Amino acid sequence: MAPQLAGAAALQFSVALVLFNLYLREHSEYLKWWSISYSLSALRHILGVLFIYTGAEFTNVGMHLTLIFAGVFLLHGTALLAGAQNLKWWFSLGLLVSGWMLVGSNLEWSFLTVTMPVFLFRGFTDLLAGIVLLRSVKARGLGKWVASASFILWGFHRFNYPFLRPLDWFAPWGFALASVLGVVTGLGLLVLHYDRAKAEGEASEASFRDMFENALDGYIRNDRQGVILAANPALVAMLGYSSEAELLAKNLRDDIWESPQDWAYIRDVDGVVDGLEAKWRKRDGRLIHVVIRVRQVVRDHVEYFEGSVRDLTENRMLEEQLELGRRLEAVGRLAGGVAHDFNNILTAVLSGVDMMEHELAQGRDPTEDLEAIRVAAMRAAELSNQLLAFSRADGGKVVPVQVSATLRTLELMLTRILPRDVELNITIASEDWVMAQGGALERVLLNLAVNAQDAMPGGGRLEISVGPHSDGVICLKVSDTGEGIDAGLLNSIFEPYFTTKGDEGTGLGLFNVYRIIDSMGGEIRVESSKDAGTTFEMLLPTCIPPDDDGKLPEVEVDGESRCVMVVEDKEIVRRSLVATLKSANFQVVAASSAEEAKAILEEGREIDLLISDIMMEGASGVELVEELRDVRPEIPYLLISGFVSDELRRRILDSQNFLSKPFGARTLLERVGLLLGE
Repeated sequence: MAPQLAGAAALQFSVALVLFNLYLREHSEYLKWWSISYSLSALRHILGVLFIYTGAEFTNVGMHLTLIFAGVFLLHGTALLAGAQNLKWWFSLGLLVSGWMLVGSNLEWSFLTVTMPVFLFRGFTDLLAGIVLLRSVKARGLGKWVASASFILWGFHRFNYPFLRPLDWFAPWGFALASVLGVVTGLGLLVLHYDRAKAEGEASEASFRDMFENALDGYIRNDRQGVILAANPALVAMLGYSSEAELLAKNLRDDIWESPQDWAYIRDVDGVVDGLEAKWRKRDGRLIHVVIRVRQVVRDHVEYFEGSVRDLTENRMLEEQLELGRRLEAVGRLAGGVAHDFNNILTAVLSGVDMMEHELAQGRDPTEDLEAIRVAAMRAAELSNQLLAFSRADGGKVVPVQVSATLRTLELMLTRILPRDVELNITIASEDWVMAQGGALERVLLNLAVNAQDAMPGGGRLEISVGPHSDGVICLKVSDTGEGIDAGLLNSIFEPYFTTKGDEGTGLGLFNVYRIIDSMGGEIRVESSKDAGTTFEMLLPTCIPPDDDGKLPEVEVDGESRCVMVVEDKEIVRRSLVATLKSANFQVVAASSAEEAKAILEEGREIDLLISDIMMEGASGVELVEELRDVRPEIPYLLISGFVSDELRRRILDSQNFLSKPFGARTLLERVGLLLGE
């Protein structure tokens, strides 16, 4: 019998190793308990070998104890897999049977008296495990039936052991049958596990496919070269394609990403990128604003990227509209103050004209009066440009901005916005420059100033300061003496649509402040407590001040033999432009509309330069220039306007071919000379 017991121990231990290896890979609890059960069964057979050679009583006792608890652990693991109710009470019953066996062995009870409860318990344990599997809806497939049948047969076989074990001729056959049933049961459990794992995998794949196909966000999988491997219907619709196959034929890098820098950042990711905002190109060429979460995946030695995409275009449009409304509200608050300032300016202009007439009548030089009129006109231009800057929806390109100059310019506007019971103090201790979009810093300070005003309904003090913080960093600080912010809300104030103002707030003011400071590479901090005021600190990296290379050179202009066409629908402006050009010996052809200008050109009139206002009744100046360049691309042009749309402004604002009103005669002639190559 010893060789048979040793062989059975090896088989049981092999099954235990397989089960334990699966547990280490998958961490399923039932695999752990099955592994322990088969390890105890292997130990039982080893103790049997020792009993044959030594006859030691402790080995006999150990065989019975391992039999009991191998059954308990096998039943417990099976119950876990099948989702059966808690069977821990069976463990208590196993302890009771073990106690019976130990007492009986010590008192030298008969073999039948000692072993009958042990094998009845183990038989019922195996029967119960088989019944649990048969009744389980979670256990399916061939493994379920093999394991259940083996459990039940194994259980019935346990019942006859106390009666047949004393028969020497039957012992080898009974042992062989038990060993076969043990191995078959183990194989059945392995097949059952694989059937379950396969079913769970299919269910998980189906669930993922359902989520993938019906998700509101876009999902994408691509390789490092930009080849799109998979895309869900939401992404196909988001990008305007008719089918997944049409989108898969595109390259993410070449056809979808608008910014090569953003693509390079994603391509080189090692891990996870969460919350990257970028612009993607739709099928029709339009750009949409998206936020992306992507992770690198390496599976079966194949690398790819997968992630989610959410379209933020409508959100951004809403945020821009609300932000525009807020700026226009601020402009509305300025109206009274601006009207007052313009009246003062007009008074200076009219008085200057009267004094100039008087000086001329007296035969004296009116230069001082002319200079006073010029200063007043430039002051009016400064006021109108401030209004336009605050009403624009977008700041345009990133340029060097001097924070101190921004504060000085903004001081007058804040004085007009803030009520008289709010004291404004501005402290400048740094003349450094930072990189920002045009008007962005003004929007930050305006938002914070308006919030401070709302927090001080009974008046108070608003302090704005800028000074050095560390090497290459300045600190821009905005403090008020208002109601303060509850400590529990400080972590939420920069979230979109979060507001403490109820229906009066949009929840986008501080969110946009955070976005702007973040886009500048800076950091914003807030300190506040109830009824003790609030302080915002913005740490901004500095940049090198711009040089003068971008300035237009001063040129001496002689327009002799040169012809310039002027197209302007406002007669007073048209007359001024014509007079300025004629003063430099230019021949001038004037038109009051784009249609009139086209008629003159169609008659064969030769010109060397076209100057046109943009906003006119009928066709615009841009349309006139486009038609002229189709037939006469060699003729230079100059567009002028006091206000242009955001889209057009981004195209021409920094161009030599655009001049913003108001401008003086010298500026006009310098630009004309530059365009004509003089």
